[in-house]
Amino acid sequence: MNPTPDSLTGCLLGLALGDAVGALVEAAPAEEAERYVREGLRRSRRPAEWPVDRAAERFGQYTDDTQLARELVATWAEGRGFDPAAFARRLAGLVERRALVGAGPGSTAAGRRLLEGAPWWEAGAAPEYHGNGSAMRAAPLGLLADDPDELVRIVAEQSLVTHRSRRSAAAAVAIAGAARLAAAEARIDPAALVAQAQELAGRVDEGIATVLGLVPGLLPLPTAEAARRLLQARIDPRYPAAGSGRWIGVTSDAALSVVWSLFAFLGAPEDPWEAICRAIEGGGDTDSTAAMAGALAGARHGVAKLPRELLERIHDDGAWRAPELERLAREALEAR
Repeated sequence: MNPTPDSLTGCLLGLALGDAVGALVEAAPAEEAERYVREGLRRSRRPAEWPVDRAAERFGQYTDDTQLARELVATWAEGRGFDPAAFARRLAGLVERRALVGAGPGSTAAGRRLLEGAPWWEAGAAPEYHGNGSAMRAAPLGLLADDPDELVRIVAEQSLVTHRSRRSAAAAVAIAGAARLAAAEARIDPAALVAQAQELAGRVDEGIATVLGLVPGLLPLPTAEAARRLLQARIDPRYPAAGSGRWIGVTSDAALSVVWSLFAFLGAPEDPWEAICRAIEGGGDTDSTAAMAGALAGARHGVAKLPRELLERIHDDGAWRAPELERLAREALEAR
C-alpha cells in the first residue's frame, strides 16, 4: 500500500475532529449524547448552536487521543520509522509537563513509570487492564506501515508502552488495520473489512478477533438497539454492575469501544460527519470512539469531506492546529 498525503492527513485530522467534538460530552449518559447529536450535530456544524452548555466556548481543544496519535506520527517522521523507545520518551515528556488532556489511568501511569526509569516494555498498565488508550491513537500507523506484518508489529509495540494487555494491543491492531483498508478499498464491503481486521487482530489475541465478528450484525440496527445488543453480549465484564443492566454509554474497555467505533464508521462509510455522530450517540467514552471513527473516515476520504470550518478551530493549548498536523503527516510520509 502506498498511502497518499491526503489519506494520512485525513486520518490524523479526522481523529482530531472526532476527538474534539466528542470531548464535549465525554462521560455523558447515552441520553444526553444522543440529544447532543440529534439537536446539535445533525442540525448544524456550528458549535454555538450545539445544545451543550460548554460547547460554544470549549470546542476546539482535543485530548490525549490526538496528542498521542500526533506523537506516534512525529516519532515516525523523526526516526524514519517507528521506534517505541522514542515514542515512550515523547509520552514521558507530555506527562512531565502535565500537558496530557483528559488522559486515562493507563497512559498517565505509564508516563510516570517511564520518568522513574522503567523501560518502555515494562511501563504499561498491568495485563489485567484492557483500556482503549492504545487503540484510540493507532490508526495513522496503519497507513505508514509497509505491510500487514509490520503493521501488527509496530502497533503492538506502541500499545505495550502504555498497556501490557494483549486485548488492548489487538484492538489497536484492528483499528490500524481498518484504517489501512478504508484508505485502500475502492468500495467498502463491511463484512470483508471486518474479516480482514479480525485476521490481523487475531495474530495478537483471538478473543478480540471473535468480538469483532459482532460488528456486521449490528450495522442494520439503530444505535439504541445496537447498544442493547452489546449490553447483552457483556463484552466488558464490568459493565452490568456499573450500569445495573441499563446501557449508560461505551466504556473505555478496548474491545467494546473498538466494536462501537467500527459500527459507527461502517454504518456510514461515505459520510465522515455521520460516522462521528453515530460514534457519539453511544455516550460514555465519546471522545475516543469519535476519534477512532473519525480517523477511519478521514483515512478513506482525506481532508475534503471533513468540515473545514471546524478543522480551523482544533488545537492543543493554542498550538498544533490543523496546518501543523497536516505538515507533520507530510513529513512522516516523506520519511517512509
